[in-house]
Formats: sequence, C-alpha cells, structure tokens
Amino acid sequence: MSDERLFLEHYLSEQDVPCPGCGYNLRGLKGAECPECGQALRLNVGLVEPRLASFIMGLIGLVLGLGFHFILLGLTALVAMNGGFGGWHDLWPSLVGGLLALVGTPAWIIRRKEIQRANRATTWGLVALCWFITLGSVGWLVAIILS
Repeated sequence: MSDERLFLEHYLSEQDVPCPGCGYNLRGLKGAECPECGQALRLNVGLVEPRLASFIMGLIGLVLGLGFHFILLGLTALVAMNGGFGGWHDLWPSLVGGLLALVGTPAWIIRRKEIQRANRATTWGLVALCWFITLGSVGWLVAIILS
C-alpha cells in the first residue's frame, strides 16, 4: 500500500469530505477510489485564499471592452444598413479595441496560472494593461466623436 493511499485513508477516517466528482461523503473510505462514481482520489494541499483579485480585475477590463466595442460595431452596422453611416474612419477605435480584447480575453484565461504565479507588480501591471486597452480605445473613440 502506497504512502499516498495511507495518508488519504487516515485523513478520511476523521473527516467528512465530499467527493469532488459526485459529492458522495468519503468519511471512512478504505482505498483511493470513490465508491459512488468510481473516480480515483488523491490528497493534496490547496491555498486558503488564492490570489484571484488581479485575474478577475483583468478579465473584467477585457470583457467590458469586448462587449462595448462589439455592441458599438453592431449598432454601427445597423445604422449603415439604413443609410445613415458617416464613414469607417470613426470605427478605428472600436475595431482596434475590440480586436485587442478579442485576442486578449482568451489569452488571459489560458494564462491564468502564470498570471497568478507572477509577482504582484507584474500581475497588477498586466491588469493595468487590460484596462488601458479598454479605456484607451474608448477615450480614442470619444476624442474622435468630440473633434
């Protein structure tokens, strides 16, 4: 019998712990498999409070930009279909901001663990970049509209 299995059995002999797969109470389990769903189990250490604030803030910044710019592009397309369109030069901020957010959002999600492992200055710098993409492109759009 492996040490991992012994540690798991000892831990579960005294704890009410649900199976992460099906929710079955594993208290008193002998073995390393859930009797309900049959999935293999292991004992591991988790963070008490994972650093998610920076990841979530960056994701919000990107998704807000993505939503704003694509809604704006959709509305512009509707106006263009009705013949009331002023010109494509006014759309550059939304095209650039929307494209950066479209590429940045999945990259941000895929690289989540690397972002969380980076030092705080790097992580929050990346968050600032996410918000700069959104706010910068919106500011650029406002400047074009007001000029």
